[in-house]
Amino acid sequence: MKKIGNHFKNTQNDSIEFLVKKIMNNKIILKYLKYNNFTEEDVRKAPILFEECMNSLNENKNMEDIDFHNSNNLNNYFKAVKKDEQGNYYLILEPNKKMKDYLIKSKHLKNYIINDAKNYYELSLQNLSLENMSNSYKSIYEILKKDKHNLRKGFYIWGDFGIGKTYLMIAYLNDLARNGIKVSFVKTSSFFQKLKNLELKEEIESMIYDLKRSQVLVFDEVGSNEKSIYQDDYFYNILDYRLENKLLTFFTSNFSVSQLENLFSEVSFGINNQTSGKRITSRINALALEVELIGKNMRK
Repeated sequence: MKKIGNHFKNTQNDSIEFLVKKIMNNKIILKYLKYNNFTEEDVRKAPILFEECMNSLNENKNMEDIDFHNSNNLNNYFKAVKKDEQGNYYLILEPNKKMKDYLIKSKHLKNYIINDAKNYYELSLQNLSLENMSNSYKSIYEILKKDKHNLRKGFYIWGDFGIGKTYLMIAYLNDLARNGIKVSFVKTSSFFQKLKNLELKEEIESMIYDLKRSQVLVFDEVGSNEKSIYQDDYFYNILDYRLENKLLTFFTSNFSVSQLENLFSEVSFGINNQTSGKRITSRINALALEVELIGKNMRK
């Protein structure tokens, strides 16, 4: 019996030695050990935990696509070994390198109340290229950069597809959000699409409340949606509230304000309602200065 016991003990020790050697020969885990002040002695005390950490780090190294916006996605994390004051080892989930980088660069997103442009979190007026941009674009850029905290009126920026209207507005909002200002960026088409669904009544009411209370709001691609009197009423009420409360509001569009008035006058079922178009554009004109951007389509 003694010999059998010794055999199992020796086998167990050999397995531990093999595991420790495997861990200590892995370049990725060695960097992790050094960074966290772990030694080979720590590895010997909890080899299975460090092996799990090593495997997790290796998996994350080969991870190309990360769903940054889903905090519950385990692919964004790895199993990290920790040691408490009593010397006990345990595993926790920590953000991987890409996720940490994202969390640092996207801290300002917490100041977005509504954000339909989460993928552009790195944009800033500082890193926005002005190469090949028109003089009108550069003029608006300079105003936004210089007076970003002192503007009393927004802009209604319109022009052809792909000339940088949306990028400019996202960069501006990102800079405001980095300074703690509560902002919203809304794709007008998706907003109007939600208004069609009566089953989303609570979500719609919550969204309208958020749009009203945003310190700075951008409606992107105004006029790109199908319209109805029902939807126009919601849109008008938001604009009217923001005008009364002197809240900064911006718009981008492929249409001039006069063209937009015609679009909002032509509602569903071929009914012409010029009152609807005029009252909406009157609020837009009161909230924002109309500026036409001229430039080349950068998407081509």
